[in-house]
Amino acid sequence: MKKLVSLVVVLCFVLGLVATSADAAVKKVAKKPVKKVVKKVVPAPKPIVPPPPAPVPPPPAPKAKAAAPAGMFGWGLQTGLDLGLVAGNLFGVTYSMFLPDPLGLGAVLGLPSNAVNYKLGLGYASGNDKNSNNFKAVPIYFDGVISLPMGGMDTYIGGGLNYTVKVGAAGTGQLGGEAYVGIQGDLGLAGGSKTYAQVGVGALRSSNRSTGLSLQLLVGQKIML
Repeated sequence: MKKLVSLVVVLCFVLGLVATSADAAVKKVAKKPVKKVVKKVVPAPKPIVPPPPAPVPPPPAPKAKAAAPAGMFGWGLQTGLDLGLVAGNLFGVTYSMFLPDPLGLGAVLGLPSNAVNYKLGLGYASGNDKNSNNFKAVPIYFDGVISLPMGGMDTYIGGGLNYTVKVGAAGTGQLGGEAYVGIQGDLGLAGGSKTYAQVGVGALRSSNRSTGLSLQLLVGQKIML
């Protein structure tokens, strides 16, 4: 009987130890933190965009060409050669220089500053005077010319004096004059210089000859030297 009681006591003691150990293990497991598993999100790879093509550089600007000297000889001197009916029944030819106006009178008249220029010419005329006498002369001309743009046309008016430095029939020179209106334009002659035509009145005189104030009709070509 005593052995049975001792066996029961031992069994109860063992069961108490087991229960105490199990309870401590449960508490220990309960206190142990649970680690959360965080999944790392891997970002999707960005598409590879090729760099834009390099801009094409503009072509180099053309080099400015040096301005060619004005005129046939690079002098920049405007001249003109005209021929036709000088006055009355005198036909002749005249070579003239067109000189710029140093006073700028064009601006005073409300025109471009280069609208006024002067014409200095030397000519030869031959024919008959108003009395049908033979008349040969070498006149010098000095005129003023004003360019007048009218309705898109390049027109001009002019007038001045002449003097016959040499006349036939042993005469001596005297003063004469002329006044005219003309039109001019580029016909592609003489390197782009203008061709002109004019109509007016004029008179050549000497001590023993005179054309009187009569018709003048000339055509001519400007020539830049």
